[in-house]
Amino acid sequence: MANNVTTHITFENLSPKAKDFLASLSEKRKEDEYCYMIPLYGMDVNDDKANYDWFCENIGAKWMYLEDVDMDIGYMNCVSAWSAPVPFMDRLYEYLVSLDSPDLILWATIEDEMPNFVGVYGRHGEDSYQDEIVEDFYQEEIGDVPFIADGEDDFEFNDNWPEAVSTWSDNHYSLFLNEIKTNG
Repeated sequence: MANNVTTHITFENLSPKAKDFLASLSEKRKEDEYCYMIPLYGMDVNDDKANYDWFCENIGAKWMYLEDVDMDIGYMNCVSAWSAPVPFMDRLYEYLVSLDSPDLILWATIEDEMPNFVGVYGRHGEDSYQDEIVEDFYQEEIGDVPFIADGEDDFEFNDNWPEAVSTWSDNHYSLFLNEIKTNG
């Protein structure tokens, strides 16, 4: 069984058309977690072409579904297998830009359920930004670890981990915004 990877995507500078599109996904998602397929790819999840190879190439994982879309807050949560859905985010970004959102900023935080890795991804215009840290480098890069040894083979969740990852992500978001400003 694949590890679930949660991707939390936020949007800035959405046009009313783009907001309406995402709001429609929010409604459709209640009945079909793969509702993004038809508008973004022109096919249903049950289409013969939507196989393992197609998903890996076009979505970035062997499967991905929408867990939540909330336009009141302005975010989308996706769950995928093993990896971040970067090609999906690129496709979504391009589609939203085509809906009169030329200044769109897409920002995503990514976390494997174990977590074997955490990452960030951003898009604005021609700029993209991506970083990923695997578990062997958490202490060095993030300054903390998700689990603390509690005996020889026992581990307990580190309550400081979510804040450490959030701070790491926020720092990368600032770097991304500076990159946009420099290139803009």
